[in-house]
Amino acid sequence: GGALYINLHYFDAFIANFVKEGLILNKQTLETRSVDKSWFEFGYDDTRLKRDKDYMLLKAKFEFQKVDDYTKHEAIGKSKEIIRTRKYKYPSEPSVGSIFQNLTTDEQKQFGLPTRSVAFLIDVCGLKGTRVGDALLSHRHSNIIINIGNAKAKHVIELADIIKEKVKERFGTELRFEVQLVGF
Repeated sequence: GGALYINLHYFDAFIANFVKEGLILNKQTLETRSVDKSWFEFGYDDTRLKRDKDYMLLKAKFEFQKVDDYTKHEAIGKSKEIIRTRKYKYPSEPSVGSIFQNLTTDEQKQFGLPTRSVAFLIDVCGLKGTRVGDALLSHRHSNIIINIGNAKAKHVIELADIIKEKVKERFGTELRFEVQLVGF
């Protein structure tokens, strides 16, 4: 459910591209109903499930196209390449993954930035290796905060606030959390 909840993606390949329908629960009335793909109102890192807390996803059906053997083997090769790249690029230490959402194309244009990548902005600010408690901004990927021991949620939040402040000072743009903060 979490992948669909945030419309998980890798570059321009979104899980929304494969969703056919879902079974949702209204948490207020406890009624379930089937909904088609349009109900989810998919966007970048966004769905109706994320905005409307009255609903919970119970089940989803996906639709995939049959492909020939060549296309299948090409996709397998590409997935292996992606896995190799991710092992090199991303830290192996415990983390919650990307902490901030990338900028929208409109934000990139508005602030005159060369990329939508918040990792790039954080890199330019020279923040890799910044630490609060045992929460450390990874040396391998500057949009990932890792736990190097016994980091607490408050350490991660404090570090994220430092990052947000420095990026805003330097570029004028406000970073948005990609992770969901619960209880804060």
